[in-house]
Amino acid sequence: MTAPQGSQQPELLTSKEVARHLRLPQSIVYHLAKTGQLPGFQMGRSWRFPRTEIERLIDTPFVGAPTVLVVDDEEMIRQLLHEALTQAGCAVSTAASVDEALAETR
Repeated sequence: MTAPQGSQQPELLTSKEVARHLRLPQSIVYHLAKTGQLPGFQMGRSWRFPRTEIERLIDTPFVGAPTVLVVDDEEMIRQLLHEALTQAGCAVSTAASVDEALAETR
């Protein structure tokens, strides 16, 4: 059966193709799909993902910077990670111990 003239079926990607496209392990793609965090649908035991939706995810700017808490007893390591993560666009907090980290999260 062919699609009615003028309507076009979206190109679908497999979970393996999405994993390669997003540079994620395939197990993460499955998890994100099952929890509704990745647009896709299951066909039998396989998942399919509309290419346009996956590309839209890649093209959409990230809203809000992720926050990372770096815990290490060495000051140099904390500074190095703080600088690298800040340059990557993360909001970064540091702590020198578990107690300090717990206090930071409260």
